[in-house]
Amino acid sequence: MDEKLFKLLTNPLYFNTQLKWDERRKVLLEMATPVTIEQVIGAMIGHSAETIQWLQGELAKKKTIENLRDELRYKTKAIKDELEVIPVRIDEAYKTVPMIDDYGVFRKQIAEQQAIIAQLDASKENVLKANQEANKAVMEQQQVKNSLERELQAKRHELRYAYESQLTELRGKLNMMKQANDAVHTYNAQAIKQIEFYNSQIETNNQKLQSLRSEWTAENAKTFQLNENDIICPSCQRQLDEVASLDIINRNKDSFNAAKQSRLNVITMQAEQVKNTIASLEKNIEEVKAKIEDALPHDEAAIIDTQNQIEALQSAPPTDTPLIYGLVAQINAIVITPVENANFGDINTKIAECNNVIREAEKQLALEGMKSQIEARVDELSKRESQLSQELTAIEERLFACEEYNRARIDMLVQSVNHRFTFTRFRLFEEQVNGALAECCEALINTNGSWVPFDSANNAGRINAGVDIINALANYYAITAPIFIDNREGVNNLILTNSQVINLRVSHEKVLSLHS
Repeated sequence: MDEKLFKLLTNPLYFNTQLKWDERRKVLLEMATPVTIEQVIGAMIGHSAETIQWLQGELAKKKTIENLRDELRYKTKAIKDELEVIPVRIDEAYKTVPMIDDYGVFRKQIAEQQAIIAQLDASKENVLKANQEANKAVMEQQQVKNSLERELQAKRHELRYAYESQLTELRGKLNMMKQANDAVHTYNAQAIKQIEFYNSQIETNNQKLQSLRSEWTAENAKTFQLNENDIICPSCQRQLDEVASLDIINRNKDSFNAAKQSRLNVITMQAEQVKNTIASLEKNIEEVKAKIEDALPHDEAAIIDTQNQIEALQSAPPTDTPLIYGLVAQINAIVITPVENANFGDINTKIAECNNVIREAEKQLALEGMKSQIEARVDELSKRESQLSQELTAIEERLFACEEYNRARIDMLVQSVNHRFTFTRFRLFEEQVNGALAECCEALINTNGSWVPFDSANNAGRINAGVDIINALANYYAITAPIFIDNREGVNNLILTNSQVINLRVSHEKVLSLHS
């Protein structure tokens, strides 16, 4: 056989002490049962059909899961970078918006001033100086009317604001209750799928246990059969004497029984492992069942009641109050009659003042178009922010699916590798601080029911782990070789093996003795 394979099959310490960790890992993964994309995806739960379909499509393109994760992380960073600057841009846009709520005031000012100018122009020649006091009274009336109009506008705004606030509060309450119920439904559905998965695993292990029982029964039923050629002299072809024949028969029978008992012990150990797996799965099912929520946080009656309240508000928008009706009546009762002025200087001055008011109002109206542009830009940025948030959610779901796929694939490979060993387990991946998985290869030895690293185990544990590894390699390569165990005096109980064992012990005798 190949020299490297010979060392692996004859030296119990060669695998863990002479091979580098990546070489050990390569040997173990060659022994693992190949894992298909369908098998790994079948073990994943809690993902949408769209995400699973996307993952299958990408993997079918011969992309590695590492490449997919790198692509998604790059997209995530780009989206987050853009989302980070959008609020700043919106804030900058708002700072440039003119602090004016109602541009109708300026249009009204222009109309009013133009009307006053028209009145002044028409009455210039007929207005007398004595009518100045009447003009003053008219102005006072106008101020009162303007004050009442401003109060009317404020009251109507308060009424509408209270109505919109109540409607917004009810809608938020309804949305919160629906989201809470949806969350419970989603969690329970995932829990049921998880229980179904555990039950399928229990069924598989029960079938495996039944197979091991049949194998043990068949092996236990085997009996020693004498080969007549074993008691025939190879030289003279005559049957050996009774003593020699009996000695050969006893030795062959003992060898047969020892091999049979070894195989029975291996089957028993495998059955115990399967039983432990079933018990662990049953415990997992109980834990999941205990977390399933029996009732929804909000009953249907409360949701319907809130919907009815919203519909009732929408069907009855706010109407004017008696106070508002009173203000309207007061405003309508004030009738202002323009008074002609005899003092043309004053009339001209007032006309100039009206023109100044009109010019200022026109300047303010020019800002209205600017405000509309800024508001359109803010709306565009808000829509882009919402779109990016939805894209980020979808990408993060796909990234989570990639991580779960990788973990599921790794778990299957590790289980496939460890299934070949009885006394040893291997850790092939190690979780990093950031949640990523790094490749490694570390042997863990069963020491009084707990698994310890190979470097931390005693000499006897290392030797038995080495024999266990040789057993697995011999079964995989379908070939055996003598195992040389040095310092055998330090190992009280050696695990069973089908290979020949050559024990090297410390001896104080001057003459070397060989014991079979």
